[in-house]
Amino acid sequence: VKTYNNYALVVSEIPNHGMQIFDLTTLLTANPKTRFTETARYNEFGNAHNVFVNEDTGYAYVLGSNTCKKGMHFVNLDDPTNPENDGCYSEDEYIHDVQCVVYAGPDQNFVGKEVCFTLNQKGGTPSITIVDVTNKQDPKKLSTSTYENAVYTHQGWLAKDHEYFIFGDENDEINNPNIKTQTYVL
Repeated sequence: VKTYNNYALVVSEIPNHGMQIFDLTTLLTANPKTRFTETARYNEFGNAHNVFVNEDTGYAYVLGSNTCKKGMHFVNLDDPTNPENDGCYSEDEYIHDVQCVVYAGPDQNFVGKEVCFTLNQKGGTPSITIVDVTNKQDPKKLSTSTYENAVYTHQGWLAKDHEYFIFGDENDEINNPNIKTQTYVL
């Protein structure tokens, strides 16, 4: 579940779930026995692992769905009750997590562009890929990185100054008893 303005966006790994959109303002007049229904539903995919919302651009990024080779499925939220499919990024196959920002970091070539930092499992190889998604019809891979003792790239977040990406591996300590839980920096 992620929120955008007054709406909750709900995805699930249940087949044919799609994305439920729920108007949170209905909670203001609810009583304890209120039974809620979705405000709208987006059915351009069936199931999904995760959803990320870039509030600065009004886009939802659906991850691990049955579309886009389980990559990023772009959803335009200009009208949250009538979301639109704006394309996808599928080059890295399964994407587990993502953070998309209007970039304001040290690389002047990308300042002001919408850039996504994806945590992937392409062909079983864990990696972090940086993608320029400013043009949703033509996303551009900027770089791909891996790291020592990589097992399953899981979650990450960009530092406030956009200079570093901090992330974790879900299984590095499980597959190697000599490693304790670690935080990686890219």
